[in-house]
Amino acid sequence: LMFLAAITGNIGRKGGGFWNFGTFTPINADAPPERRHIPEKHQIGTNPTTWMNAMEHGDPYPMRALITCNNPLAAFPNQARMRRALKSLDLMVHIELFKNETSKYADYLLPAATGVEKGEISRASEDRRIVWIDKLIDPPGEAWPDGWIWIELGKRFGYDDILQEKYKDSALFWDEMCINHPWVRGVTQKRLHSTPKRWVRAPVADEDTPEIETLHLEGTTAIGHPEGHRFPSASGKLEFHTEALDARFKSVGLSSLPEFYADWEQMVDTPYLERDDAPDARVPQAFSKAPAYIPAARIVPAPEGAEDDSPARRRAAQGFDTQLVTGRPAAPHFHSWTHYAWQAQEMWPDLYCQIHPDKAERLNIGDGQTIEIETAYGTIVARAWVHGGIRPDSIFVPIGWDESQPYHPWQPVNFLTDETQRDPLSDHANLKTYMCRVSAKSA
Repeated sequence: LMFLAAITGNIGRKGGGFWNFGTFTPINADAPPERRHIPEKHQIGTNPTTWMNAMEHGDPYPMRALITCNNPLAAFPNQARMRRALKSLDLMVHIELFKNETSKYADYLLPAATGVEKGEISRASEDRRIVWIDKLIDPPGEAWPDGWIWIELGKRFGYDDILQEKYKDSALFWDEMCINHPWVRGVTQKRLHSTPKRWVRAPVADEDTPEIETLHLEGTTAIGHPEGHRFPSASGKLEFHTEALDARFKSVGLSSLPEFYADWEQMVDTPYLERDDAPDARVPQAFSKAPAYIPAARIVPAPEGAEDDSPARRRAAQGFDTQLVTGRPAAPHFHSWTHYAWQAQEMWPDLYCQIHPDKAERLNIGDGQTIEIETAYGTIVARAWVHGGIRPDSIFVPIGWDESQPYHPWQPVNFLTDETQRDPLSDHANLKTYMCRVSAKSA
């Protein structure tokens, strides 16, 4: 879509209609140069799924402790392996608003504060709005803002000159430490509070810089780039293909120009990505700011003849005859935290599986019945939602449920996914499409 918008002149044009250009919000607190410690080792990986190898096998080097928030034991792929990996750690700390499945595996559980109990910046917006949430009430019980937790930990490691006591005031921390880049330097507390909406649209280099509605208009200069560079690239132009860019893509097995391929577990024959997971086949991650290594990859053409082999055809021969699609659930829920609100539970209580009426009838599955879904990596159960709006060869199961939720606990869909099918650019695991089989659960 970005290529099509660029080719047709609809990037940097009012009314162009292209939305998702990628929000750049450089909010980074940093230590003074003399107090920075640069790790001698490269990253384990650019995606947390790579941590499992480090936890279980010390590859590329051992990982023995984890401080985490959120709910990895619902969100990460290959949940069976993820739980084994977490059990192998020497130390695990969980910082979270609500107890969830991940909390069970923690040596220390630290209750956190919400935004209205501490004051914070809300989620980044694709239209470049930076939104401030004021503190309204104190956190309950032993809950603390996550910034308070990190400052207290920093003191014990001798960083009290950097993680100073005064920075427990999140508004002060924002103004003094977080807005160092020209893109956000003008997003001060004073400016955020000058409007009842409590938001400012970046980039703004100082408190008086007007907000920009449409970036990269003809005749403008990109923030932080030489005069006349309309776009933030070396040439100042939208770069589809350069020799240097293409070399970076080719180093991980791809091209700078789009080539179609899909994750290999598809019900139809498509080109797919084949990775070489041998340790000596790893190559530098071409687009990571910090050093990291990923498996080399190549695009394999789709099989054409009836005798041609492919991983998907082998999977189909094992009886996996249905396309599993995962994703966000209906509007009441977002990941796992909404499952602690009774209002959302009334609207959408159970983990469901959308299935076409023709397929449901063939398998003797009734609406609301408990069914079993199996991939090569695991098995879960869910409630059938017989629905004519899905393809007959596919099912849909949403993310967000886990076994520790207080109202309607279910195993997460990520018991069905695999951590080894990863993209060579982002190193992100395939969480979206798998081959599966479905059956009515026996009593």
